[in-house]
Amino acid sequence: MESDRVKGDVAVVVGAAQGIGKTTAIKLADNGAEVACLDINKEGIDETVKEIEEIGGKAFGVQMDISDSQQVKEAMKKVYDKTSKISILVTTAGIADFTQIEELGDDAWQKVLDINLSGYFYCLREAYPYLKESGKGRIVMFGSSTGFSGSSFAGPHYTVTKAAVPGLVKYVARRWAKDNIRANAIAPGLTLTNLAKNPDGTLSRPMEQVESDVPLGRIGYPEDQANAVMFLVSDESSYMTATTLHVNGGKYTYGT
Repeated sequence: MESDRVKGDVAVVVGAAQGIGKTTAIKLADNGAEVACLDINKEGIDETVKEIEEIGGKAFGVQMDISDSQQVKEAMKKVYDKTSKISILVTTAGIADFTQIEELGDDAWQKVLDINLSGYFYCLREAYPYLKESGKGRIVMFGSSTGFSGSSFAGPHYTVTKAAVPGLVKYVARRWAKDNIRANAIAPGLTLTNLAKNPDGTLSRPMEQVESDVPLGRIGYPEDQANAVMFLVSDESSYMTATTLHVNGGKYTYGT
């Protein structure tokens, strides 16, 4: 085990089947938390649980479609019934659609909103009673640098949902501070996951060009984001709430 910084915590990681969510789930388990791995992809969460158990951590999976409010409610209850606690909520689940505004249809627009925004709302609403009961709740929700830059990396529906996350976090941070619940967001820059790739598995530009745009000279990795989550759920950030961390290698600084 790396440490016991979150020993005694039960962490719900939504989107734990791959990418940032999977790496975050493993990171939390390696630092002492029991991790509930939630995702629509059962095979993926089973693999995440297996990898956590292989390093001596404690985890279990719950299959859930984040866009279905009833499934979210049932999943949170399953976690609580099994562990008698939920003290950390991390939402990383999301989809990207590269259709631009001129060709974007109503159904495609709504699908991204249902997962990337409504799903986050459902997770907050259903986890709240358990986070409050824990006496020390911590929430980390993933937005994106796209929500700040207005980049057309993906379509407008992706940009809108990611721009909304910091606002949602600020709302619950203010409202639930009295319950000793902290809420923060992370806005990653381009991170090497399946979400960052085109449908054919390639990046939009050669890696050398992508990395040349980043002041620190490299693309982000899931571990970079998981490390930020670990900070935000640990006591090291105990005086931080309603904040968005920009983990992007300095890409969105201005040279003027």
